[in-house]
Amino acid sequence: MATNRRVNLLFFGNFTKLSLDDFQNGMTGLMRNKDNLYTNMVTDIYYLGEVLSRKYRLLRISYTIFMVGLILTALSFGIVLLYKS
Repeated sequence: MATNRRVNLLFFGNFTKLSLDDFQNGMTGLMRNKDNLYTNMVTDIYYLGEVLSRKYRLLRISYTIFMVGLILTALSFGIVLLYKS
């Protein structure tokens, strides 16, 4: 699996699917070739940015939904208190 140049062994989404032996053998082979190592490092940084961008976007949406719900709940509670008085 380490000979497949399309698999980036440094990216967590790829190496978690490998056994420890396959991962160690792939990393050993990767470290022998400096050009492949640097290419994998750059690719890893890129895909980490992609993953973080998606996670922060989803977190921002979740936070916005939470805040809107909290504000609507507080307003509803306030309206109920005003009409009960």
